[in-house]
Amino acid sequence: TTAILVTDHGWSYYATFPVGAVIAFVVGALVGVPALRIKGLYLALTTLAFATTFTLLIRRFGSITGGTQGKVVPRFQVPSWSSLERDQFTFYLFVVIAAVLFLLVRNLVKSRVGRALIAVRDNEVAAEVVGVNLAAYKVMTFGLSAALAGIAGSMSVIHNPFVDANSFTINKSIELLAALV
Repeated sequence: TTAILVTDHGWSYYATFPVGAVIAFVVGALVGVPALRIKGLYLALTTLAFATTFTLLIRRFGSITGGTQGKVVPRFQVPSWSSLERDQFTFYLFVVIAAVLFLLVRNLVKSRVGRALIAVRDNEVAAEVVGVNLAAYKVMTFGLSAALAGIAGSMSVIHNPFVDANSFTINKSIELLAALV
């Protein structure tokens, strides 16, 4: 999303972050609906299958995404008010973004919604008995995690201003999954 909006529509990198997060949230929620009945290892495998499908979609809609040729995105420019080099500025920008996201997620976990998510994680039957809507919370969790990944994708474009279908291979998904585990 960031690569397309910056390259084709002249958007600012900063403006693409929320758009990328919203689009990723919607896609994550849509993937979350059929994944409701899947658990454990099969859920991880299904998610990897969607990642493979995503690469095929990038290739299929090459007129928008750049397909196998990819998109060369204009380099992220440091604001004129900053005396930092580009690498230094992006490092501090990423630290600030990560800190804000960690704070938001921490506050979410400490809230009523977070307690419901923890209840669903620990014991789905007990959570449902006390009135937690399992389907809604699971879909919301899928969407939220996808939104966080969408923001990470926007950050990735700032770091590496070239995006192509080979940037999102099954190997990359397995690496990220292994890192998470």
